[in-house]
Amino acid sequence: MGRNFLGLVLIVAAAGVSAFWAYPLWLEVGELGGTKEELTRTVNQVKDLARRRDDLLASYNSIPRQDLESLEEFFPSSPEAGLLLVNLESLARGSGLLLKTIAVSEGGELQVQPADQPQEKVSSLPFQISVSGSYAAFRSFLAALESSRRLIELDQISFDSGKAGTKESYEFTIQAHTYWRK
Repeated sequence: MGRNFLGLVLIVAAAGVSAFWAYPLWLEVGELGGTKEELTRTVNQVKDLARRRDDLLASYNSIPRQDLESLEEFFPSSPEAGLLLVNLESLARGSGLLLKTIAVSEGGELQVQPADQPQEKVSSLPFQISVSGSYAAFRSFLAALESSRRLIELDQISFDSGKAGTKESYEFTIQAHTYWRK
């Protein structure tokens, strides 16, 4: 009986030691099971995002090149102040106006945004243009600006009849801005 008792004590001792060493491992395995589920969810989210990216890329690639070029003219990826000046001069000349001055401010107003708000992806390019000519020519110029391929927003229009010198000629000053993608 002493042997059986000793064998039983050794078996219980071995089970106790195994439980003592195995319990932390058991807890770690349980934690890894939770981590595995979290990683599986993350992998599924990444796959969904990749699928969405592929769908958006396919959609973007299906847009005709001519439409993309028109969009780039309408809403360019850089300020392109030089091209804006050339377009404004061409529109003024085509409307029968004499271009007096163009002043372009290279930077739009900078606004400090709180860190929790997303950063804007659009910036403005303010400019001022002075032209002289008849009222009918000025209306034609405004119509040409409206149908221009570049997005231009007028802020203020003023006119003066004293500087131009003739009855039918006025000097018009426009303050406006255009937009571009950052």
